[in-house]
Amino acid sequence: MLETFQMVGGVNRLAAWANEDANYGKFLDLLIKLAPKEALREMEGVVIEYRSLVPNSPLNTPGVQDGEIVTDAELEP
Repeated sequence: MLETFQMVGGVNRLAAWANEDANYGKFLDLLIKLAPKEALREMEGVVIEYRSLVPNSPLNTPGVQDGEIVTDAELEP
């Protein structure tokens, strides 16, 4: 299973998938399911700061055009 995970893109692909707004909640659900139960009890009430390792791209800086949120790449000059 781990070898297949690496073959289909590994950590980089998982990080890119998790960085999409539609998938972020699914990623957190998976993360919680994989965490040991003892760790969950120890961390109760702790705030976790998430920092993405996915490189910055035009998708990180959305703008507004005609009342709609768009990426820099979609903005008209």
